[in-house]
Amino acid sequence: MNKRLFEINEFRHVRLHLSSIESFKVERADIAIDIIHKFPEIIVYLCNMSFPYHHCNMIRKPIKKEREILNKESCCFANQLRGFNIYSKWRAIINCNKNVKISYEERKQLKQTVRIEIQIMKKHILNSKLKFPDQRRINPFLDKNFCHDYLKKEILPVFGPQKYVSRSKAIKIIQESLYSDYIKEVMISIIDMILEFGGMYELEKAIEDKNTYTPSHYGNLRTFRECWLKKIRSLGIQPIVIPDSFEIDEIPSIYALLTSEKGSN
Repeated sequence: MNKRLFEINEFRHVRLHLSSIESFKVERADIAIDIIHKFPEIIVYLCNMSFPYHHCNMIRKPIKKEREILNKESCCFANQLRGFNIYSKWRAIINCNKNVKISYEERKQLKQTVRIEIQIMKKHILNSKLKFPDQRRINPFLDKNFCHDYLKKEILPVFGPQKYVSRSKAIKIIQESLYSDYIKEVMISIIDMILEFGGMYELEKAIEDKNTYTPSHYGNLRTFRECWLKKIRSLGIQPIVIPDSFEIDEIPSIYALLTSEKGSN
């Protein structure tokens, strides 16, 4: 860390690089890892489609772009304490500087890179259950293992461990299951309704809103999650499917990608 501080002119001039790391306190921590996958924009799309309604009271960050474009560029949900920011690194670089010069090898890697980032604000650091003596010390956030474990802990309850499959494959798995015909029909209607509403967040929000029509057999939000979504996930698949038009049969869960990738924090 001191070496990095020395490389920044402004910090070097005030001799910040000579300070003890023990003296630094955390105001905000951005913990991130890069995931390499041949379909980075589809990964971002699936994150947008999967994010649940009311997770820690997070809402989608307002960004002035058409949803169809934004869905493949970045997935940003946040509250006052922390935020999820999952995005295509290639799209981010091009959007910031269209004239940037990048070598062929760098371009090739960037086009396959998804950054998964969690932004933690000071208040959450103080209130969280992170296990170390002084919660504002910077040391834990310089530990790659600590950061990776934190990402896994946060990603799992949001996106779950099940794989994503195409709609046609999901229907085949559901039809071959041991559930009754009625339950199969409801499960198929749910995966189609998520696509129709533009994501899990929007459908779950509609279910909770009594003024918005959703099929009565979905029940309230608790029943929808603990009964219907649980049944779909019990088959080893996500309720969010990959549209057949994408011509992609299967993609691992975000959690599986994260745990299998060494990445760079």
